[in-house]
Amino acid sequence: MRVLNLPRLLILGGAVVCASALAQESSPRPLQGDLVRGKELYDAHCMSCHGANGMGGKELRLSDSNLLNARSDTKLLDLIREGDSSRPKKSRHFKLPGELGVLDAWDIIGFLRSRTIEVPVMVPDADRYLAIPYTPDEFGLERLQKTTGQSFKPEDSKFTVYAGYKTGWGGQTSLLPADPKVLDKLKRNMKVGYVVVVPLSGQKRETEVVLTLEPKNLSIVRARAITMDGMPDPELDKQLQRFEGKGDRRVSGQPKATLKVGGGGKNFAALETQVTEAFVRAAECVTAFEVQERDRSWADDDF
Repeated sequence: MRVLNLPRLLILGGAVVCASALAQESSPRPLQGDLVRGKELYDAHCMSCHGANGMGGKELRLSDSNLLNARSDTKLLDLIREGDSSRPKKSRHFKLPGELGVLDAWDIIGFLRSRTIEVPVMVPDADRYLAIPYTPDEFGLERLQKTTGQSFKPEDSKFTVYAGYKTGWGGQTSLLPADPKVLDKLKRNMKVGYVVVVPLSGQKRETEVVLTLEPKNLSIVRARAITMDGMPDPELDKQLQRFEGKGDRRVSGQPKATLKVGGGGKNFAALETQVTEAFVRAAECVTAFEVQERDRSWADDDF
């Protein structure tokens, strides 16, 4: 029997986080996975299609925080162990050989999730979250252009909005289905934060920034960087922390607005512009989420 012993990395309600991140969690759930073996299994069975470390090849990029956050562990387990029966047989997702069991599949999932930034880490108060992609409407795209001086196409402005809720329903932190019956049970006063993953321009390596936005005024609560190949950037994270508390709903649409932090010289001034661009792109998708939310919940007492 294989012993899973990995003290520094834990799968937490579908999220693999390091020990320092666990300090933010009030009730960690210690379901462990062997990430070393997970990488070995990934290299043997997945890399030929999904690329080294999940960077993408013939198939999807699996070092994508958006992709992994929007899929439950159950969905990933089914894909890895059973393949995707919804696809035509010739293009059906490869499944693990029969001699490899559930623990092996968990090891692969653990390895993949360790190369992303998970919603429960970014919104530790949430016990449930939604994952719905949104594209800003024409007015949102106009506001983006006013603020950044750039013209964004709708297809390049579609990002998934993760809305975190503190429901008190019990159980592990989990992804909710976008089912009308579920949505009807979610109240505005349960919401504890939004998470959006957007590109961060101007970096030496292709990088995404994961932003947690406060649900009332959309100010930045947390900001973390991760490269496109799933590697953290601790030095950039330190710089991004200076933007916590900055931004609000009024920034998008202000001509050439910049989230000013000050200090750090020319390089930091460039980062202020880059973070502002990322922030307004995220905020406009959250605005699209809230418009749909209002349309759905117009008769609720808390609106």
